[in-house]
Amino acid sequence: MKLITGAIKHFIRGLLWVSVIHSGILFSAPVVNLKTSYYDITGTDIVGIHKSLQQKGPLGKNGKRYHASTQWNISWNYRWIESKKQCRLNKTETSVNVDMLLPRLRNRDRLNENMRTTWDRYLTALTAHEKQHQAFGLQAATEIEQLLRNTPAMDCFALETRLNNQAEQILNKYKTLEESFDRETEHGARDGVLLQ
Repeated sequence: MKLITGAIKHFIRGLLWVSVIHSGILFSAPVVNLKTSYYDITGTDIVGIHKSLQQKGPLGKNGKRYHASTQWNISWNYRWIESKKQCRLNKTETSVNVDMLLPRLRNRDRLNENMRTTWDRYLTALTAHEKQHQAFGLQAATEIEQLLRNTPAMDCFALETRLNNQAEQILNKYKTLEESFDRETEHGARDGVLLQ
């Protein structure tokens, strides 16, 4: 998919290095990077706008076009101190990057009042739906950071294996929650993401 040149991008860095010292261990809240981009559509009525959304919306992994998309990616890093054949974490960093892609109706100002109200209501509901996907990513990052904070000292190899396996389980849990959310809401339709 081709993004519009000069797309509006918002980068928000939240919870950046709010550090906590606990027993000499440095922990930080997840670093959050949020980015919102837009793709342009046109249309003066529901049929025209819907057709433009179907032609230009982002492609899902299943090959279907959707009206919006939110993708998140989490990374985690940690350092440990080895003592008496045991390793314990002494520094952690978790970050989450969230990319949200929404439609932008280029000719919104030329719509009649009823159609403009319909579009605005639809876009508000669509944005709220995508923000829930964003929330899943933020929750997953927070849960991974908590995992890192609460991991006791153990054999170094076991520590690394356990952390990475449990972090992957957390990622899988939130991906499954996202899939269930889309299935239960019919990709937001039950929550008002309907252009009618």
